[in-house]
This record gives sequence, C-alpha cells and structure tokens, in this order.
Amino acid sequence: MRITIISALFLLASLNLNAQADYGNKGAAKYSLGDYTGAIQDFNKALELDPDDGYRYYLRGNVKSDLGDKKGAIQDYSKAIELGPTATVYHLRAITKRDLGDNRGAIQDYSKALELNPHYAEAYYNRGNVKSDLGDKKGAIQDY
Repeated sequence: MRITIISALFLLASLNLNAQADYGNKGAAKYSLGDYTGAIQDFNKALELDPDDGYRYYLRGNVKSDLGDKKGAIQDYSKAIELGPTATVYHLRAITKRDLGDNRGAIQDYSKALELNPHYAEAYYNRGNVKSDLGDKKGAIQDY
C-alpha cells in the first residue's frame, strides 16, 4: 500500500493530537494526585502541541494557583478566557485577583461570570464578600 502525502500529513496530525491529549490527561491525573510540578510539565507539553487549548490553560492556571503562583495563574486564566470564555474561568480569575488584593478587578470578573451564568450562586456570594470588604454593604446584601 502506498501512502500519499495527504494521508501521511493526516496521520502526523492525528498523532500530534493524540500526544496532546495524552499529555493533557497525564497532567490532570498528576494534578489530582498532588504532583503539581509533573502536572505543569505535562500541561506545558500539551500546550506546545496545541497552543489554542483553553481547557489546558485553565487547568495549568489551577495548578499555578495552588502552588502560590497567582500572577502565573491569572495569565493562564486570561489566555483560557481569550480562547473561550466561561463563567468558571472568570470566577477563578476573580478569586485569584482578590488573593492579590485587586478587589476592583475581582468584582469585574465576578460580574462577567454572572453575565455568562446568572445562576452562579458562588460568584454572587464571593462578589458580595468583596463588596462588603470595600464598604458597599447594600451591594453585598443584593449579591447575598
């Protein structure tokens, strides 16, 4: 059987996608087992193979946040939002911004999460906490 150039390119592309998924899955497994360094290494490899995978940026952001690299987490959450915004990623970026003392930025991200999912109770609660910290008691009560 003769392999054409097109079928060879298709085979290489599918192998690349499989490798990307494998690294991503390994990274997620390592993260769940507490191997944060290994998880980041695998997510890095997955993102080298597919730099447009917002879900892997989101996962790597979680690992970075857990490691205390809040600025790195925000960068990854921001990239994930750029590639495909979700209420969950906005919410996590808001939490991380609050951890860094950026309360105004946190409120903006909680609000964006609520635009995307108006039934996101945890985002209302967390935004209420930030508003309360800033002295906006009425706004906090509305969120609660």
